Parts: sequence; structure tokens; C-alpha cells
Amino acid sequence: MTATVAFFNNKGGVGKTTLACNYASFVANKGKRVAIVDCDPQGNASQLLLSDEQWLRLYDAESVDNTRTIYGIFRNILQGDSEIQENISLTSSERFNVDLLAGDSRLALVEDEISSSWGDFAGGKQFGGRRTLWARGLARYLERQGYDYIVFDVSPSLGALNRSILLGVDAFVTPLGTDLFSLHSIRNICDWLNTINEGYADAYDLTKKKVKGDDLHSDILSPGVVAPRWGGFTTQQYLKTSSGGKPIEAYERFKIRIVEAAKSLKSHGVDNIRHDFSCAQLGDIPNMFSMPNLAHEAHAPIFSLKSSDGLTGAQFTQRDKYVSVLSETFNKLWVNVGASEEV
Repeated sequence: MTATVAFFNNKGGVGKTTLACNYASFVANKGKRVAIVDCDPQGNASQLLLSDEQWLRLYDAESVDNTRTIYGIFRNILQGDSEIQENISLTSSERFNVDLLAGDSRLALVEDEISSSWGDFAGGKQFGGRRTLWARGLARYLERQGYDYIVFDVSPSLGALNRSILLGVDAFVTPLGTDLFSLHSIRNICDWLNTINEGYADAYDLTKKKVKGDDLHSDILSPGVVAPRWGGFTTQQYLKTSSGGKPIEAYERFKIRIVEAAKSLKSHGVDNIRHDFSCAQLGDIPNMFSMPNLAHEAHAPIFSLKSSDGLTGAQFTQRDKYVSVLSETFNKLWVNVGASEEV
């Protein structure tokens, strides 16, 4: 069965897209067929994964090909239907060894429709529930196309689109900084998840009552099945460049507080996390200096960077260090999201 995971936080600048794309490549290189769905209107994952030539072919046109971007799957919904448009094509990212459903700035236009659909579902209308669960429909389609794993990269928002994505995946991961804003983001996410679960349960009950149960569409699953599940978090190491010790002390203090705050998400966790909170602590990601920029310019995962990509001298040792940390982090995530063993 195809596994699905979203990389999500309501705070930007925490390395979310870098982690999402490198995790996807990590899984792909262990023999899995992986698709990345870029659900951020800014298209950062698409810029990282696609070569310059692919980028220009896809976007530098008077009319973007709807069948090759995430916007295209919503055409039916925007025209009043309840199901996604399945006439789509993914683009291959050679260096990452994954396929991409590219991002689209027009996702901002979809947000209002998905928000309205949630309101319709809350009023007991089946079509609202089916539209809300569009990500599950996309996962089913990609599973039929032979994909083993789907990674969603989403925007830093607590909006309707991200709500629908989290209702449609097996788990979500929260990359975190080690600062006050990241601490607040955990609290925001926890409150938001509680609101989502309560809203979905109420909408499901009302809809089922209105259609007398037996006529409830099979796409609308029970609250016990549909609920955002937390797959864990990463933290960013602080760059030790200042004197006096105060910034370092602040980093350590916030790191402790963030771990404590993250425990509030335990009840939303996947099975491993609900049984043992330590499973939620996926890894402490080091500052990778210029490495992400090199990877972006080469459109390549960090582990595959080489001299022809601009890697020189001590950077090879740095790359190997980062890859070791990322591999350990990714193995933990793999286990949390339903794998029977480490890849």
C-alpha cells in the first residue's frame, strides 16, 4: 500500500523543502518508486528538483500545461465536480530519482474553493467532504500508477489547503527551528489539529445523518480513519558564531522548551509516537552552510553532490557528515510512517 507523508510547519525558513526532497530521494534510492507533490504556491520543491531546462519548458510559456502541475488536478472541482482530474503527468527529476507533480502559483485560487468545501461539509453536504479529501483521491490515483511513496511539500500556513492535505496523508512531519517562533508554531499546530478533528467529526456525523447512513459516499471515511497524524519533528542546530555564550544558552534553552512543547502533539502521533514519545524526535539537523545552495544549483540531493557540482576540499567531509545525520533521521521517519523495517 502506498505511504504518504507531508512536510509541514506554519513557520518558514526551517529547511522544510530541503528535508522533504532529500527524504524522497533517500527512499527512492532504496528501491521505492516515489512521487513528490509540490503544494506550495512558491514552488520551492519544483525549483530544486527540476533542471533549468525542465523549469523553462514547464513554466516559460503563455499558458502553463495544466496536466503537468498540481493546479490541474483541481480543474474538475473548480468546475463544480467532487473528484480530482486524473489526466495529469509527472516530471522526472533525474538526480533525485523521483517524479514530481510540479507546483503552481495558481494554488492560491484553489484555497478559497477548498475552504468553501469545508464549510459545505460542515453543513452536511457530501460533495464538500469529497472535495475536502482530494489528497486521498490523488494518493489512490498515484498508487494505481505504481508509486510506493508520496511526499507532499506544503506551504507554511494553517489554511484550508493544508488542512485538506493533512486529512489526506498517513502522517506529517514538522521541521522546527530552535527559537521562540518555532515554540509558538507548535502550540498553533496543536490547537489547529484539535479544531480540525472536532470539525471533521461533527461534519461526518451530520452528513451521515442527512443521507441516512447507507447512502454515504465511500470517499467520506469515518473520523477514526481520517485524522491528521504526526510523524515527528526535526530541530535545527544553532550556528555557534557569537561570543559570550548568550546565543548558545538561548539555543539550548529553546531546544528544551521545544521538546517539551512537542509532547502536546503526542496524542496526534502515529502509533510509534503514541507508545513512545522519543520516536517523535527524528533528528537534530546541523547547519549545512553552503551545501543547500550547491544542491539547489545542481538540482541534486545532498548525498550525491560531487566535484562537478562545485564541491571542493573539506566540503566532501562536510557532505558525508550531513548525509550521516540525514540518513539516521530519515530511517526514523521511515519507521514512523509505516515501514516494517528500516530501509
